[in-house]
Amino acid sequence: MSISQHKKKKRETVGLIKETQSVCPVCLKPLPAKIVEENNKVFLEKTCSAHGFFKELYWSDAKLFKKFDEFARMGVTPENPNTKIKNECPFDCGLCEAHESQTLLAIIDVTNRCNLKCSYCFANSAASGYLYEPSFEEIEKMMDLLRAEKPFPALAIQFSGGEPLLRNDIVDLVKKAKEKGFAQIFIATNGIQITKNLELAKQLREAGVTTLYLKFNGITPITNTENYNFIPQIFENCRKAGLQLSLVPTIIKGFNDHEAYSIIELALKNLDIVRVVNFQPISFCGRMDAKEREQKSFTIPDLISALDKQSNGTIPKNAFYPIPTVVPLSELAERLINKKQVLFSAHPHCGAATYLFKDDEKIIPITDFVNITNLIEQINKLSKENPKGLTKKVVTVNKLRKILKENITQETAPKYLNLKKLLLELLTGNFDTLLEFHLKTLFIGVMHFQDPYNFDIDRVKKCVIHFATPDGKIIPFCTYNNLGYREKIEKAHSKKVKSGNLKWKWTKLWKITNKNKLILVCF
Repeated sequence: MSISQHKKKKRETVGLIKETQSVCPVCLKPLPAKIVEENNKVFLEKTCSAHGFFKELYWSDAKLFKKFDEFARMGVTPENPNTKIKNECPFDCGLCEAHESQTLLAIIDVTNRCNLKCSYCFANSAASGYLYEPSFEEIEKMMDLLRAEKPFPALAIQFSGGEPLLRNDIVDLVKKAKEKGFAQIFIATNGIQITKNLELAKQLREAGVTTLYLKFNGITPITNTENYNFIPQIFENCRKAGLQLSLVPTIIKGFNDHEAYSIIELALKNLDIVRVVNFQPISFCGRMDAKEREQKSFTIPDLISALDKQSNGTIPKNAFYPIPTVVPLSELAERLINKKQVLFSAHPHCGAATYLFKDDEKIIPITDFVNITNLIEQINKLSKENPKGLTKKVVTVNKLRKILKENITQETAPKYLNLKKLLLELLTGNFDTLLEFHLKTLFIGVMHFQDPYNFDIDRVKKCVIHFATPDGKIIPFCTYNNLGYREKIEKAHSKKVKSGNLKWKWTKLWKITNKNKLILVCF
């Protein structure tokens, strides 16, 4: 029996979970693919006629994969798609009639200039040889495109890059976003400009910035080489300016994964300004051999297991739930206040989250006092009931009170938190309580963006993080960064530059290399 026959026979013995569509990681040709279970792990398998068979780790825990699958929810198809299906999905990509979720976070790259040169960054003008920096007017049109989405206009926007704070008009862009009606305005940044200019931090806050989405790969100079020395001043200036921070670590196996819980501990010590830690496991955009990917790859279950182990069970595995878990809450709120609500209908295997509370020095995950599974299941049933008569809202609210009482244990909750009251007010239309809730907690998220190796079209169709482009498209994150859209769009709307004409600030780099091939990490 040949090696290829042996492999084929072995593949036929594993458990098939589902069939999907993917791409060849070499030529990006669309391919049929299978998601299979083997030894309690989940793999994506596909074969390209030109480049052979590929088997990529999808999730490192099959049981957790299946558990998360139970929380899958349907989203909302765009009523005014900005592109028509011409070729096989995901080519000619944009928000089309095949998309199954609305834009929850809109991203606009405002420049590819940067004051760092990180080895894992894919948006670098000095390396690309061209400057991509849309004009103020072009960015305003992109905002209009996002706000024109139906049935829901985009509510949250993130200015990204490059380093957005290098733009002289960044404060004016923030003001314009607020004027356009964006409820949340984020800036993805390495924070270095904040250390130099407290006044800029204050201006950003006054203009309407909700949160700085801060590059933060670790708590040591080794793991956070690029901006480690700037962190204390970033925190101090954000405090003075009243800016909130979301710490964003790109997690790489064997490099900084051992510091995952330490990052959370640091966040909890700075809970007055740090509201979120959003882990992003490594995503490989570029060719590398299978051995190297196995050594560096890190999946959502890996992060969840690492936090359980590093925290000695303080943050247990069962504390995490997939993003669409909360969809029934929005559906019930729609009924109670008779107004359409945003649905967090991301694919269940795109991300996971939990909430941590700090009561004195004790860390309390939300699952210590809330039976999440039962709560969501009962609220889901309640949202689909249709009581008749003038008192139907009263009937529903009374049932909701009972559900909250049965599934929230006040005795083990933080002393300062009345979650039953907050949820009741939130679901009946008092959205100010959502802000009150987040001021008392630390949100822990993990979002694993796709690369050409683990690319699953089902995830793309339910993507909720979208790029707006100067040519009038709204493109899901993982197609934009993997299938050539970024390069094509940036080149079409850029100008060539000589690297010597740009003033770059260099820092000592930690480089991931494989026989001198650069591995690019999307985040």
